[in-house]
Amino acid sequence: MNPPPGIPSAGSNSTVCSGQTLSLTASTITGATYSWSGPNSFSSTSQNPTITNVSTNAAGTYSVSAILGGCPPSTAGTTTVVIHQTPATPTAGNNSPICAGSNLSLTASTVTGVYSWTGPNSFSSASQNPVISTASVSATGIYSVTATANGCVSPMGTTTATVNPPPGIPTAGSNSTVCSGQTLSLTASTILGATYSWIGPNSFSSTSQNPIITNVTTAASGTYSVTATVGGCPTSSAGTTTVTINPTPAAPIAGSNSPVCAGNNLSLTASTIIGATYLWSTGSTTQNPIITSVTTANAGTYSVVASAGGCTGPAGTTTVVINALPSAPSASSNTPVCVGSTLSLTAGTIVGATYSWAGPNSFSSSSQNPTILSVTTAKSGTYSVTATVGGCSGAVGTTTVIVNPPPAIPIAGSNSTVC
Repeated sequence: MNPPPGIPSAGSNSTVCSGQTLSLTASTITGATYSWSGPNSFSSTSQNPTITNVSTNAAGTYSVSAILGGCPPSTAGTTTVVIHQTPATPTAGNNSPICAGSNLSLTASTVTGVYSWTGPNSFSSASQNPVISTASVSATGIYSVTATANGCVSPMGTTTATVNPPPGIPTAGSNSTVCSGQTLSLTASTILGATYSWIGPNSFSSTSQNPIITNVTTAASGTYSVTATVGGCPTSSAGTTTVTINPTPAAPIAGSNSPVCAGNNLSLTASTIIGATYLWSTGSTTQNPIITSVTTANAGTYSVVASAGGCTGPAGTTTVVINALPSAPSASSNTPVCVGSTLSLTAGTIVGATYSWAGPNSFSSSSQNPTILSVTTAKSGTYSVTATVGGCSGAVGTTTVIVNPPPAIPIAGSNSTVC
C-alpha cells in the first residue's frame, strides 16, 4: 500500500513582465505526476511548466497537486504570480536635418514609465524629449529610447538624426568667352547634399548645379552668382563668375564684277563689317581680293565669312560667270580687184558673235561680210576682223587686199610712112 503523496512546494520566477516567459516550479516527489491549474484557464501536467509571451491576464494564484500510484491527489501547493505590464514602444523622432550649431530636439511619444535615451557621442538622457544644444556634425547617427515601468523595459524606439556642416562657398565657372548664338555652360563645385540657386543677367535664374543657356545673346554678358543650401543650414555666401558674350558678325554681302571675260581680272567684294577680318573660300584674307587673268575654271560660287572677337559669322556667297574668248574669225576677200570695182570682205561664222572690221583709209564695219563700192587704190592694205561673244572679244583675223589701178593710155606710134 502506497502512502499518500506529500504536498508539492509550488514556486515561480515571479515577478515578470508582459511578453516575457513565466516559469512555474514544483518540488520533486518521487514517482508522482503533477496537475497544475491557474488563471486564464491554465492547466498543465508538467512538473515545471512555462508560459511564453505572458500577458497580465496570467497574474494570480497557481496550484499544483501530486498524484502517486492509485492514491488521491495530494493537497495543492500554491504560488502567487505577479505580471507587470511592459510599456509600449516609444515612437522616436527628431527635428533633423539641422545645421551644425543648431539645437537637435529628440522626441518620444508618451507611454507609461521612465525614459532612457542613448545615442552618438555617448549621449544619454532620462528626459522624454531631450535637446542637444549647439549640436555638432558628430551628433549625426541613430538615437534609441526605451521606457521602464515596474522594472519592465519597453522595446526600443529609434530615430536617425542628421547634423549637416554649413555649406562652403561654391566655386562658380563657365565656358566664357562664347559667341552669340552658341551655348553658355555655367558650373558650380560639388557640395555634398546641397541644392543650388543661380541668378544672373537678363533675369536669369536656375536651381541646377550646372545650368546651360542655349542660343545666348550679348544680353547674357555679366556676372553670375550661385549659392548652396544644405539641410537646415543657412544659405552659403555666393560664388561668382563673369561671362563675356561676343557678338557673332553678320554674313558679309558678297559680290563681284562678274561676268568677266577669260584673261581679265575678277574682282570679289565683301561688305564692310567694323572690326572684322575676312576669309574667302579661295583662302584669301583680303576683304576685296582680285584674281588676275582668270579662265573659265574660275567660274562658280565664292563664299566669304567675317570674324570678330573670336566669333565667326555665317557665309555670304556670290556666283561668278567667266565667259570664254571667241576664236579669231577667218578673214578673206575677193582681192585683187580693180579701181572702181566692189571689194567684198568675208569673216567665218562664229555662233552668237558680233563683228568689228578695221582697215585702210579709216575703214570700219560691224557687218560680218561688209562690201566697199567703187574702191580706189587707197583701199589696198590689210583688213582685220574680231568677233565678240558675251562681251568678250577674241583674236584678230586678217586679210590683205590689192586694188589695182587702171592701165595707163598707151602712146601709139608706127614706122609710118612706109611703102
